[in-house]
Formats: sequence, structure tokens, C-alpha cells
Amino acid sequence: DKNDDDDCGLYMAPSLIPNSGLGMFTAKTIPAKSKVFNGDVVIQVEDYQVNRRLRHWYHDITTTTTDDDDDDDDEKEEEKEEEPEWHLHDYYWQSSSTLGEFEAQDVSSIVPGLGMLANSHPGLVNVYMKPPQRSTGNLHRSLHPEAGSSSQYHDVHYRSTNENIEAGSELFVEYGDAWFSARTEAFGLLPLSQDFDDSMALLVEYFEQQLKKNWDQHSEKKWMGFFNYEMKQREKRIRREREKQLKENNGESEYPSEPKEFDKWLRDTQIRFANALPSSYKEVQYYLEHGTATVSVPQHAVQSIDYLKEHGICLDHIQPVEVEEEEEDEESLTFPSRSHRGAVAVRSLREGQIISAAPVVPIRRHHLEIWDANHYVDQKKAGTPWFLNSQLLLNYCYGHANSSLLLFPYSPVVNYINHHPTKYNAKLQWSTNQQFNKKELLEMTPDELMLYNKSGLVLEIVATQDIQPGDEVFLHYGMDYETAWQEFQQNWKPPPDSEQYVSSIDLNRDWLTPIRTIYEKEDYPPNIRTVCTVPDLAGDLNHHPKVTVVEPNQRYQATWFYQSNMYTNLDKAHLCQVLSRYGGFALESVQPDLEVYTVSIEFTQDDDDRDEMTTTMVFTNVPRRAIQFYDHEYTSDATALRGKDQVFRHEIGLPTDIVPTVWMDLPSNSSSSNNRHRR
Repeated sequence: DKNDDDDCGLYMAPSLIPNSGLGMFTAKTIPAKSKVFNGDVVIQVEDYQVNRRLRHWYHDITTTTTDDDDDDDDEKEEEKEEEPEWHLHDYYWQSSSTLGEFEAQDVSSIVPGLGMLANSHPGLVNVYMKPPQRSTGNLHRSLHPEAGSSSQYHDVHYRSTNENIEAGSELFVEYGDAWFSARTEAFGLLPLSQDFDDSMALLVEYFEQQLKKNWDQHSEKKWMGFFNYEMKQREKRIRREREKQLKENNGESEYPSEPKEFDKWLRDTQIRFANALPSSYKEVQYYLEHGTATVSVPQHAVQSIDYLKEHGICLDHIQPVEVEEEEEDEESLTFPSRSHRGAVAVRSLREGQIISAAPVVPIRRHHLEIWDANHYVDQKKAGTPWFLNSQLLLNYCYGHANSSLLLFPYSPVVNYINHHPTKYNAKLQWSTNQQFNKKELLEMTPDELMLYNKSGLVLEIVATQDIQPGDEVFLHYGMDYETAWQEFQQNWKPPPDSEQYVSSIDLNRDWLTPIRTIYEKEDYPPNIRTVCTVPDLAGDLNHHPKVTVVEPNQRYQATWFYQSNMYTNLDKAHLCQVLSRYGGFALESVQPDLEVYTVSIEFTQDDDDRDEMTTTMVFTNVPRRAIQFYDHEYTSDATALRGKDQVFRHEIGLPTDIVPTVWMDLPSNSSSSNNRHRR
């Protein structure tokens, strides 16, 4: 009954960008600079490529290296790829954007909801990401066996840009130009963000110089003459700029250094720019009126509300909430929750109604394996397993004990739906809408699905009883899940020395206590490190107007100052030492922001003459907000708890009756926990 969704504000429907799968649409006008629907969870994936290589080595699987610093081209040519890249590779967000950069040596962020389901367009970005909040969920590894079983990163959300988003608009997040440039084989030479800006500027110039004066006498020939002239001038400007940079920067430039590479890059750049322009002079005024980016998408990227109600699926029936411990009943407390978070109904939902669609990304169990890289030689000789456990992502995937296939759901809020052994009020089923859920994919083997890198598998979360506004939505994760958790809980013991652990998240909550300097007697716990957000001082520091040179090329000093959006990610955050604290207030001051700090940061960079050079930058007048605590790599609950006896890992169970027989590639008497090595 489509009338059930009359109040819906967010829909999943086919994207208006051709051949782009699904998209997200707002059914209500979103004011400028406002929050766009609900926040969501972030799941950090640690050292995926390292674990993949170690697994391949253990199983004698050859693979193509992707190291940027590996220059052994002969070795690359001899190797062959026997395993396709996992599909989540196309959905990664930079961990600096989600505050997860310091969890491990290499961290990739999975951001469901707008971060995965919404499409992107280089010229039509209308929402942008705000970083998540970090929370322990009041769990401590010395007391709670569920510690580490759910993400500590929550409420990553998006805000609208400086303009209102009209009802019916498709929502576009910013993937970045580099994402599109790296996928030319798939998408072709699409215009990038600057191409749309430059193309509009060129059309304005053309209109003012040509059309405004003599439109009636204008012709296709004159337009092409103007177009060809401007393209040649543009190429000349780019070549001159490259030569200037090479001359002024000792042979270095932002452009490709090799002449052949540069010529190819320039050809591609010119084609991208040309693709943003109208193909005929008759379209110039239309492009000027609506914008070159807007006209590149059918219907100007706006869908009718009637179409969304008829062909879309509502996505905002539920919202995430923090569930206080006293609100949780005794039965639900015996199972891990999403850090005491859950999903509750926004409006009344009737039995049989679709609560939310859940498009899924198919992956394999072995994609989530974590391997011990410290003593693998001895373990290999001894013939003992090298496998430690699975990534946290496993706890958010759907799967079946007799299948190597896992399904990660990526629609908004669905990853907050908890398990309840008796009060579950929702179930999983495959969507019957062939526009979303492609039946032929359910007939593919797991190996075949890994070669199909497009969306097309969609589950639905359906109410099994009437649900009232504010009621929490529960699934039953399956008996395998319940049994696995009960066994883990019974055998669990606090990890060694866990009672001494202090989370950086808890330290960051305490804004009233001044930050200790490195010269004070009482030090922070060994897992804690300080990270400072400082302004980006581009250019030569030896001649920078805001920098005092203490020792050329080695030590500098500057007064901290605010830069726009410097707190939105970790791009300007660096490991630091707090040298001093001052400001005229007592240590117990209730106005810690009026206390400021002096910090030092070491930057290591390559130098042509000395190979590697360390530069120390000292910032004075640093505010408290610019200094945050983070756990050292592999010491937080997300990455320190690795063994099967230390942290709980198990997928959400798919009912047997909805799992295709062709996916059942593990023995019928197996369990998901002891078959993760199977390829």
C-alpha cells in the first residue's frame, strides 16, 4: 500500500545518472546548511591488502602486487591475479574523513547510508560529510565480553551545501575527482568538477562576446571557430604553466613529468572539458540557463514525488537512537548491542510493511580474515593456523553457516537493528521488485558473483507485527548466532592487563582537566597519544610570512591560527608533543579553552641530497579543541582484541529458506566460525 509512505522523506530509486544503479532522493525540501536525514555507523577495515597478501602466501595463491614503491616490473609481469578485488573496494572512504586513521597502519572506512547508496556527480554535489562521534558505549574490555564487537564510530552524517535542495532531487555526495579519474575505463572521460566550472565561465564569455551582439546572424561555424580557438588557448596555458613549474621547482610539477605521459594526460583533460560543453550553438543558452552540470543528468537530477512513491522504497521509517541500559530488558542485555544503540520506528508500521530496503554488497568470508604477521614463519613451519580472527565488519554482514558468501547491507540505519531472542518484530526477505533485485544474481555461484561488480541484490526488512512510533525494531539473528555468543560469553576471560586500559575516547570527554605536558611527572597510559590539528603552512617554510625560522630546514615556529573546515577530518591532524601550557588560569580552571598550549610536530620528508630529513614545527597558542587523544595503532578495542577468545565475531544469520542452493558451498555440518579458511 503506497499510502503507507505518504510521510516518507527519503527514497531509494533508480539513479537519474544513466547506468549508475540505485540512488537516493529527498521527497522534502532540505534547507541549505542543514543536517540531511539521520547519521549512521562507520566500520573501519584494518590492513585489508596486508591481510590479503598474507592469506595468499599461506594458501600459495599468486597475486598482482599493488605497492606503489615496488619497481620490480619484471616480477610484476610474472605474477598473475587469481582472485578479483572485493567489491567494497569501490566504496572506501578515506579514514582521515572518519577519524579512523590512527587505528592501524592502513585503514579504510565503510560508511553505509549516504556514504554508499547515494551516487556522486563532480558538478552536482549537494551534500557533504561531517565526521562521526566516537563512543565506547560504556563498555570496558576488562568487564564486558561484548567490548570490540561493535563499532565505536557513530553519527557520521551529511549536511546540505549552501543552497536548498528541492523536493525530488537526487542526493549527490562528493567522491572526489580522483575517484572518477581512476575509473576512466568504466566511466569514460567524464568532466570533473573544474571542467564544469570552466565550461560555465567559457559559455558566459561566449554569450557576452558573440550571442548578445548578433544572435540572429550566428551559426554553427562561428561557434565551432570560437570553440576551437579557446581549446587551443587552453592547451597553451596549461603547457606554459607546466614549464613554469618545472623551471621554478627544480624539475617538479603538479603535471605528469614524462613528456609522453603529459601529452596523454593533456589530451584526456581537453576531452573531459569538451564533454562539459554543448555540442551545438543552439544549446548554448539552454546550458547557460540551467548549468552545464545540471543538463548532464536527465530531468536535471530531479524526480517527481509521484514517481518516487510508485517506484521507490522509503528509507526513513527508522532512525538510530542511544538505548540506555536501564531501558534494555534482561534478555536483550544478554546479547551484544550496537554499543547500546538501536533503530526505532519513526512512524506507525503495519504488519507486512517494508520497514526498509537493504541493498547488499556480496563478499566472501576470506575477505574478512585477519592474519598474524609477526611470527608467521615459525607458525608455517609448525603447520599451525596463521589465521587470528575476522574483521569487525563480519558482525554487520548477513550470512549462512553453509555458505562462504556474506552480504553487507548499506542502506541508512539498518546496521543499527539489534538482535532479540524473543521480541523480534522484523524479518529479512528478498525484494520482489525486479527493478532493484535481479533474479539472475540469485542463480549465480559465489565465484560468479565476485565477477559481477554492479548492484543488484536487495533484501527487505519487513515488519512481522504492527510497530508503533518509538518502538525498537529487532531481528532474530539466528540460532547459530545465539549459540556462538553464549559459548563465547561462557568461555570469555578479560584479556591480560585489560584493567589498566584507558580509552582515548574517555579522555577526550574530559574538557575540564588541562592536558599534561611531556615534562610533567604523571604520564598518560602507554596506549594514548596526542594528535594536534594545526594550520596547513604551504610553500617554503624558510620564506613563509607566518613562520619564524629557528634553524633552516630543521626547526621552525609559528603561532596557531584557524583555517576553514580544519576540524572536518584528519587531513591537518598530526602526532604531536605538548611542550607547555599557559594562559593565566589555574590547572583546575573551568574555562580550559582560555588555556593555550605549545606543541611540537615532526615531519619526515624525502630530500634529494640527504634522502630523508626530519623537520620540527613548533606551534604556540594552540587551543584545547585542537588537541585530541587517540589510541596507538592496534591498541583500541577495534584492533587490539584479535583472538577468538578475546572478541566476538559472527555474522547475522540469513534464514535457510531464502539462501539460494547454489550459494551453499560449505559442508552442511560445518559452522561459519570454523570454515573461514575455506576458499
